[in-house]
Amino acid sequence: MSAEMVISEILYDAAPTNDGGEFIELVNIGDASIDVSGWVLTDAVSYTFPAGTTVQPGDRLVVARRAAAAADFYGIDVVGQYVGLSLIHI
Repeated sequence: MSAEMVISEILYDAAPTNDGGEFIELVNIGDASIDVSGWVLTDAVSYTFPAGTTVQPGDRLVVARRAAAAADFYGIDVVGQYVGLSLIHI
């Protein structure tokens, strides 16, 4: 069994009519669960995955610049809100 986490999508520079804003999506493309507790996204954004965060095979995690707005606009579960610059500055 193997576990492999990848960044599967980055939405940056959202259109002015897009109320959901920017987000980063990670997906476990392996066949084993991954404990991402304490993993950190750094550089343009800052986010630390909380203790107890596990990703099952095929599952996704989304963090957003404005978590509640992204969850509402896209109709997705957002695990957290990052801080930092807009992703367009990466």
